[in-house]
Amino acid sequence: MNKIITTTLKLLFRNKGFWFFLLLTPALSLLLFSMKSDSLSMYLNHSCYEIAELKDDSVKATYCRVDNTLCVKVYDGSESQLSEYFLKRLTGSGMFTVCRKHTPELSRSEASKRVDEDVEKDGMEAILYLSPDFDREAATGNLDEAIGLYQVSGDPRIALLLREVKTAFSDITAMSQSYASADEAAEALIKRDAELPVKEVVSVTGKNEVSLTEEQVKEKTRIGYAFAILSLGFVFSGIFVAYSVIEEQRDKVLLRINLSGTRSIVYFTAKFITSIITSLMLTLVLALYITIFKSGDFLIGKLNLIILVFLMGVIFCSISLLLGVLIGNAMSANYAAFTIWSLSSLLSGLYFPLSDTKNAVKMISYMMPQKWFMDSTDQIFTGDSKGYFMVLCITAAYLVIIISLGGAGLKLKKNEA
Repeated sequence: MNKIITTTLKLLFRNKGFWFFLLLTPALSLLLFSMKSDSLSMYLNHSCYEIAELKDDSVKATYCRVDNTLCVKVYDGSESQLSEYFLKRLTGSGMFTVCRKHTPELSRSEASKRVDEDVEKDGMEAILYLSPDFDREAATGNLDEAIGLYQVSGDPRIALLLREVKTAFSDITAMSQSYASADEAAEALIKRDAELPVKEVVSVTGKNEVSLTEEQVKEKTRIGYAFAILSLGFVFSGIFVAYSVIEEQRDKVLLRINLSGTRSIVYFTAKFITSIITSLMLTLVLALYITIFKSGDFLIGKLNLIILVFLMGVIFCSISLLLGVLIGNAMSANYAAFTIWSLSSLLSGLYFPLSDTKNAVKMISYMMPQKWFMDSTDQIFTGDSKGYFMVLCITAAYLVIIISLGGAGLKLKKNEA
């Protein structure tokens, strides 16, 4: 067995493709993990009772959408206390997700052009434009000049939005006519609303749900993207181990090994151990990059991240090895490995959450290794030790299946020969 492992490692070290994935994928994953843009935070949950600020063009309104609410993007050209009060009145209803983009220099005609762009590139049901002269128009009750409402979908709840807009604007107009300045009117409206009964919003976490902070959710999103890149490296590192199996089958080396009395399961176990070594190497390269580039603090913990990466790598390297054994063709194994990587990354929720998908998709996602590792990060964030136990059990379960199928596949190949 030791001879098989040593020979396979020597072949790997001579392969330039192996070194490419070994050195590049950890670097790319770490680079992606270090990105702090909120536009990457697909898992980020926003409150519909607060105004979501769109700080730059990379942050889309659809990223801030709260389930079961009408998404409204706002071009705020006023940026006054009255416009702030107006938008908070909309969020106070709990029916709308209000996403604000500060646009003090945006004219009505420019806003109309931007609406056409947003319809193609962003996702919302309606767009509001608040004029730079919002305060003055509010004092005269000129709704059409103060506010522009663009309906970009056929959602019937837009009628509710229009009603809320008219009601809030009417209150602002009435108060503005009683005070000399817009700021005084805004303060009076705020003081009046403060005397109303306070609405208390309570967030309840289900039995099997985990509540994360905003920073933890952002890091979880970046971990998902990093896992996607790393799993690609693991898949093809395992494929390079599988190449040795395919070549040894083709050159009758495997037949000579079998004639020497070495059992198929022993041969596959040696290749399996080699795939674990490749997974360990890629993980160590990632750890080295983290140390060299001093990538900052990890909320999940550097050691926890390294352990999760290694265990996930063991699974994917082993899956690639199994594909090589069963398929027996290098090019077909490449196609199969890439297909498994792309579909598993997509269906496991690494790129976007699957909470709103159909039950069939959710059931399929539980067949993907990355899904379990992403779920374990929730528990690790909250200090729940069950996360470690879960990934260990999942890793063991996949490995038992892979070793069994690999041994059976080699035995079948032996009988065919």
